Amino acid sequence: MKTIVTISVLALLMASASFAFAAEPMPIGYIGPLTGSVALLGNESLKGATLAVEQINAAGGVLGRPLKIFAADDKCNPTESVSATRKVITRDKVVATIGHVCSSATLAAMPVNEQEKIPLVVDTSTNVMITVRAGVGGNRWVFRPNLPDDINAIVFAKMIVELGGKNTSFLVTNDDWGRGVASSFKEVIEKEGGKVVSLDYYDEGETNFMSVLTKIRGLNPNALFVAARTAGGAMIMKQYTELGMKMPVFNQGDMVNEQFVKLVGKDIAKGIMGSESWYPGVDDPLNKKFEADYIARWGYDPIEPSAYGYVGVQLIAEAIRISKSATPAAIRDGLAQINMKTIVGQVKFDEHNQAWTWVVVAKITDDGKIVTVKTMQVEQPKGYWEEWDKKAKK
Repeated sequence: MKTIVTISVLALLMASASFAFAAEPMPIGYIGPLTGSVALLGNESLKGATLAVEQINAAGGVLGRPLKIFAADDKCNPTESVSATRKVITRDKVVATIGHVCSSATLAAMPVNEQEKIPLVVDTSTNVMITVRAGVGGNRWVFRPNLPDDINAIVFAKMIVELGGKNTSFLVTNDDWGRGVASSFKEVIEKEGGKVVSLDYYDEGETNFMSVLTKIRGLNPNALFVAARTAGGAMIMKQYTELGMKMPVFNQGDMVNEQFVKLVGKDIAKGIMGSESWYPGVDDPLNKKFEADYIARWGYDPIEPSAYGYVGVQLIAEAIRISKSATPAAIRDGLAQINMKTIVGQVKFDEHNQAWTWVVVAKITDDGKIVTVKTMQVEQPKGYWEEWDKKAKK
């Protein structure tokens, strides 16, 4: 009954707030994979963004105007990402965009945002080149509140070795995200005294992993490291189980969540450990409220994309308040000034428009629950951008 009452009250608040608005809504574009093999993540990010818009509008909007989301599907595809971004900019006249879940899609869309002078707040894309190229890297219109792959690796890859992954096999997606993850995690594992005994790539949407998993089983590694999104990870783990594989599984991506457990069952999911920039269960008042609100609105726990879709809208709204204007240039300038506590940590963008927030490690328990193992606030490493500038010029 509590959930029903909460939804009803929220609906009444939204209805009354919307009725009071006389001004035109401020249009915000959401671009992400709403269909295809990564659709779960895109739709979760959109649901997070939608919840934020509803709450902001129920509280009176921004500068007396409501926000409105215009969504477009990029299918986690770079070409589709470019056309979807152009669509919301030209058709819907959006003043800012949020997206794109997949790093390859984000990298492809970034030049469009720059050409059209429309800010982009990245939701969950983690390839480091996104912010190497942003801010003083050239593209002043792109801002990322979540951490890049190599920063996650500093925390999580070290843990993999410490937890026994001295000889680890990698199975990762063959895209900008997967390749970036593989490079970053391999470097840290080897630095910590471990060894990557095999590195295999697969295409997003692939369904048959029997051959590559059989090969990995024959190598007898201490651990399996999987860079996979929810649906792909479920396919891998079902076939991993069919082959009787037993080594510990570590995930960079989106396998440690309630949706994944529903897909594979708790017996297959138990024990998997993952790292992201956000998980439910972080002991923080803002997080607890967000999780309760999300469950009341959608009926189940949020996942990382849900959180970043939510934060993306909040950051755009705050940028409008700071600049006292909803023009794209004013929003860009407002984003550059933000210093805001959010459900993903304190967001303040540096010279490359990158925020330095949390690395969170979580694990699926024997009863299928998600528990936080470690939460670490990360500061920008000394000389970080100088090193990447050197690499980018090679």
